[in-house]
Amino acid sequence: MTTDKIRQKIQQVKQQRLTKLSLSDNSLTEIPIEVFELEWLETLNLSNNQLTSVPESITRLTNLSTLDLGDNRLTSVPESITRLTNLSVLDLSYNPLTSVPESITRLTNLSTLNLIGNQLSVPESITRLTNLSYLDLSFNQLTSVPESITRLTNLSQLNLSYNRLTSVPESITRLTNLSQLYLGDNQMTSVPESITRLTNLSTLNLRDNQLTSVPESITSLTNLSVLDLSYNQLTSVPESIIRLTNLSQLNLGSNQLTSVPKSITRLTNLSTLNLHHNQLTSVPKSITRLTNLSDLNLSFNQLTSVPESISHLTNLSTLNLKGNQLTNVPESITRLTNLSQLNLRDNQLTSVPESISRLTNLSQLYLQHNHLTSVPESIIRLTNLSYLSLEGNPLEDPPIEIAKKGINAIREYLRQKQALRVNKMVLETPDIKAKPTITWEPLPANFVLPDDPVENVQQPALAAALTDALGAAGYIQPEMLIASNLGLVATVNKNTVVKAPDWFYVPQVHPLPQGVIRRSYSPNIDGANIAIVMEFLSEADGGELSIRSTPPYGKFHFYEQILQVPTYITYDPYDRSLEVRYLQDGRYVLHPANDQGRVWIPQLELYLGIWSGERLQQTMNWLRWWDNSGNLLLWSSEEAIQERQRADQEHQRAERLAAKLRELGIDPDLPD
Repeated sequence: MTTDKIRQKIQQVKQQRLTKLSLSDNSLTEIPIEVFELEWLETLNLSNNQLTSVPESITRLTNLSTLDLGDNRLTSVPESITRLTNLSVLDLSYNPLTSVPESITRLTNLSTLNLIGNQLSVPESITRLTNLSYLDLSFNQLTSVPESITRLTNLSQLNLSYNRLTSVPESITRLTNLSQLYLGDNQMTSVPESITRLTNLSTLNLRDNQLTSVPESITSLTNLSVLDLSYNQLTSVPESIIRLTNLSQLNLGSNQLTSVPKSITRLTNLSTLNLHHNQLTSVPKSITRLTNLSDLNLSFNQLTSVPESISHLTNLSTLNLKGNQLTNVPESITRLTNLSQLNLRDNQLTSVPESISRLTNLSQLYLQHNHLTSVPESIIRLTNLSYLSLEGNPLEDPPIEIAKKGINAIREYLRQKQALRVNKMVLETPDIKAKPTITWEPLPANFVLPDDPVENVQQPALAAALTDALGAAGYIQPEMLIASNLGLVATVNKNTVVKAPDWFYVPQVHPLPQGVIRRSYSPNIDGANIAIVMEFLSEADGGELSIRSTPPYGKFHFYEQILQVPTYITYDPYDRSLEVRYLQDGRYVLHPANDQGRVWIPQLELYLGIWSGERLQQTMNWLRWWDNSGNLLLWSSEEAIQERQRADQEHQRAERLAAKLRELGIDPDLPD
């Protein structure tokens, strides 16, 4: 900020009588004298400048409650500051201070004192500031803490990290109001039994010391919610850790652990568990019972596999398996559908399964430095994925130059590849090269429909829900046919071929005589051509029957080449994969979804998309309809609920009106 702009800023504060002024990051060597005219100032920020002193004039700012002089060049605490007796927050961090004057004891209202990054020992004078609740002495060169610190009975947060302490000072253990204690990056080899006095501790940081075991005394601090013991020399964790039932964050990274005790399963409130840089050869089953975990770090161990039971950790949002010896992505991980970050870099992976598309909430996927030559096309379905890193792999598909451009380029490459493959599908009828002869005849009376090889147990519910919503919205007319598992009949080269889709739609059919039940449908005989067919893939299907052109009479081939159905839809509720194909020039072409993941179905003038929730006490990934304005078509059960709510509201309005009339002396029950 230029000198003129600094003056303008001060002038603005003066004219508007603002109570806060920040002149930080301006390389000031002295405080502008105009500042001392702002006697109403309550907060003054002068951090990150080049001040070597503070003039006596600052004492005119008698209303100051917060003063930040951090990151300057002060070699001593200016005497003038100690006369600002209304100060409650004083920041003197990152100055080359070697001492604090006795006069600081005048600041009896100080509640926060920040002395990070100086060259201090704990001055006796500070221990008389009995209203202090926050004291930060980290990054000094402390080797001890005076006994007099026990006077600071109101301290709730004390930071002594990055010093030279060899043990937890006994005096600190008398500060019984402490809730947060930071002792990381010192040289401590033990923790005294007296720490058990700190019964109000919720956060204890002992990272980067020289502890060889978890002190039993710590396990008595039953109010702890955050415990950091990382970067020590621990070889085991005691069973007594089960006492810490309020723990939500436990960091045991960078130790020498080869196992984790079974008792850890009792820490049911754990949301974050960090075990990076240890010597674990397998994922302890005890961990997989911590069902509230949202963040699990197992990076840089010696894992060769991940147990099936990890799928129990359904609340995981971050899983870090970087730097292990995994050769494949376990199927169990693909069931962790709440994952947003998955780190598998620096392993020995040779492939990624198609089932990774189940991780629909994934936003970041790290696969660097493995042995991957390709990525699965199903990654296209991960619509929330914003970061995919693949460097350091011998990639061929997609090419390395595409992968370097990021996730959007990879998606576009895979989409084009998929569309090209579909467009190049050719008839592969083994016995005839000529165009087949197709005629339309009724289903023979003695024809027995074959069972589909794979049944999707969700099919009846999915089909019923689609039809129900269309009916409730008034889309179904008497001349239409919407059915499930009803045989579609064609005669191909004098052979009767029948396929029974999971759901199909015909816009107009010939009416049946009264009392006759429709047991099949033959286009041109029974009515118009089929407009839409839909197949629901099963978990075991693998797509063989429904999405591959398998002549002469596979479903894809039958719908595309024989019936020539304009819109063919496949849906896998297990992978949340919806694909819609339009018939173009005699071939099915995959049609992309919009930004909401929905696909336009022109025959019904509706969008089709995936919706997760409950219907008739059944929770799963449903297919649902949306109109052109983005309004969801309700099921009849949802409409009934809305109608009841409207009726209840109308009844309540009527009751309120009747009560108002009675207040006016009018009987609402009398006829007009």
